[in-house]
Amino acid sequence: MRIAIFVSIIVLSLGSFQAVWSEQASIYAPLDGGSKAPVVKVAREHEQQFVRRGIRFNDPELQQIVNRVAETILPVVADTFINFRVYLIRDPSPAAFSLADGQIYVHTGLLARLENEAQLAAVLAHEAHHVAAHHHIEADKLRRTKGNIVGGVATLLNRNAREGVSYESDGRYFAQSVYSDDMDFEADAGSIALISRAGYAPVAAVQALQRLRQDPELSLDRGTASFNTLELMAERQGRLQELVDGMPQQYANVAPADARPLQLRRVIEMTIDDYIRLDRPGTALKFADSLIEARPDAFLYEAKGESHFALGPRPVELEQEFASWVIAGKRAEKTREEIHAKYLALEGGPERLAYNLESAVTAFNLAIELDENSARAYRGLGNLHYEQNDFRQAGRNYVKYLKLATDSMDRPFVLERLQHIKIELTKQKEAGQ
Repeated sequence: MRIAIFVSIIVLSLGSFQAVWSEQASIYAPLDGGSKAPVVKVAREHEQQFVRRGIRFNDPELQQIVNRVAETILPVVADTFINFRVYLIRDPSPAAFSLADGQIYVHTGLLARLENEAQLAAVLAHEAHHVAAHHHIEADKLRRTKGNIVGGVATLLNRNAREGVSYESDGRYFAQSVYSDDMDFEADAGSIALISRAGYAPVAAVQALQRLRQDPELSLDRGTASFNTLELMAERQGRLQELVDGMPQQYANVAPADARPLQLRRVIEMTIDDYIRLDRPGTALKFADSLIEARPDAFLYEAKGESHFALGPRPVELEQEFASWVIAGKRAEKTREEIHAKYLALEGGPERLAYNLESAVTAFNLAIELDENSARAYRGLGNLHYEQNDFRQAGRNYVKYLKLATDSMDRPFVLERLQHIKIELTKQKEAGQ
C-alpha cells in the first residue's frame, strides 16, 4: 500500500502542496507481512557480512555529520522490520544506496561532491523514502534477477570471494538501480517533502542531482555510474525543478543551504587520493579541476599535481585513457611501471609524459604560492624529482616536507629516500659531477 503523501506529490499542484505539507507527511503506512519478504531477510543476513568483510568505513567525525543530518529527515514508519541506520563506505564513486530493513550507505565520494548538508539531506531522504515506501520489496516481487537486492548482494559477495575484489572499490555495485524509473521519481519527490519539513531548502534536492551529474565517469560506458544514466538523471532533475517551482513561496524561502562542513574538505582529499590509488588518475584530475574552477585552493592544486604525476605518459582525456586499457592489457596483473612503459611506447607517449610532468610541477608550485606551508606540494615535487633522478632537488623538497608534516605517516618512507639520495649525491661528488 503506497502512502498518501507521495501519491499526492506525484500529482502535485500549487493548491495541493499545503495539504501534503502536514505532520502526517512523515507517517508511512505499514506493509502487511513485510518482515517476511526475502529482501528483508537478506538485508539482515548481510549486515554482519558487511562488517566482517570491511565494507563499512569508520570515521567518527564524518559519521557524526551524517547521523546529525539523517536524524532531521528520516521519516516515521510503523513497520517493525525497518530500523533506519546510516553507514559510510570508503569509495570515491558518488553513490548512496539502501537496503529493505533501513540500512542506508553513503560513499565518501558522494560526500566529496556535495556542497552542503542540505544536499546530503536530500540524498538521504531519497534513500529513506525507498525504504519506507517498500520499493525494495516491490521491485523484488517484479523481477528476481541479479539486478535486485537479493541477487545483487549474493553476486557481489560471491564475485569478491572468487576474484579477491576489494569492497572499497565495489560498494557502488549496490547503488545500481533496482527500482523502476517511477520509483526513483517518487523518491525524488519524497525527498523534497522530507527535507522541507526539516527546514532545508527544497532546491537542495535539485542541486544534489546536478552535482552528481558532474561525475567525470558518468558519460563513460563502464558501469560505474551510480545514479543511472545521464538522460535519466537529467529527467529526474527537470521533474524536481518543476516541483520546486510549483511550491508556495513559503517553502522556497526556508533556511538556505549551509556551507560545507570543514570535515568534508578532508573527504575531497581522500576521494582524489582514492582515485589515484585505484589507478584512475584521469578521473582524479577531472574532479580536482572541477573543484578548482569553482573555488581555487592550495590542497586542490596539490591534488591536481599528484594526478598529473600519476598519469605519467597516459592521456589526460578519460575516453582515451579507458580505451587504452586494451592496449595496456589486464591492469590488475601489471605494475604501474609496466603500464606506464606500454603507454610510453605508444605514439605520443614521450610528449604526454613531458606534458603531465610539467603540469604537475606547475600545479605544485601554484599550491605553494597559495599556501607556503603546502606540505603535500613539497612531497609531490620531491617524488617527481626523485623519479627523474634529480636527487638534489628531490632532497630539498623532501626536507621541507618533513619540516612541515612532522607527524606524517609516510615519514619513514621519506627518510629512507633521503638516505638513498645522500648516497647518490656522494657518488656524484666522487665522480666529479
